[in-house]
Amino acid sequence: MAYLKQIGLNAMEIEFVRGIWANEKTAEKIGEKAEENNIFLSVHAPYYLNLISEKKNIVNKSKSVILTCLKLADVMKAHYVVFHPGFYGKLDKKEAYTRMKNVLQEISDAIADNSWRVKLA
Repeated sequence: MAYLKQIGLNAMEIEFVRGIWANEKTAEKIGEKAEENNIFLSVHAPYYLNLISEKKNIVNKSKSVILTCLKLADVMKAHYVVFHPGFYGKLDKKEAYTRMKNVLQEISDAIADNSWRVKLA
C-alpha cells in the first residue's frame, strides 16, 4: 500500500475473483495498511457466482460467497464489493429479474442486520 501511495495512486481493488483467499485477520491487516496510506479499497467477488441459477445449491453457495466478501470488505473498511450476479440460463427475463430481486433483497437485509458499511456494486 505504501508503494501505491508513493506512485500517486489512492485506490486498490482486492481481488477475490478466483476465490476468497483472506480471513478476517488478513482483512484487518489490509485495512490497517490502507488506512495508514490513505488508500480507498474495494473488493471484487469471485466471477463464478450465479444468484439466479435453477439449482438452489448454486444460489445458496453464491449468496454465501457474497456475504463472506461483504464481511471481509467491512473488516478491511472497503467501500464496495463489486460482483457479477449471474446469468439467465434457461430462465426468461421476467423470472430471472424476480429471482435476482429476491436474492438481492436477502443480501441487502443481511448487510443491514450486520450493520456492515460496505455497499454492493
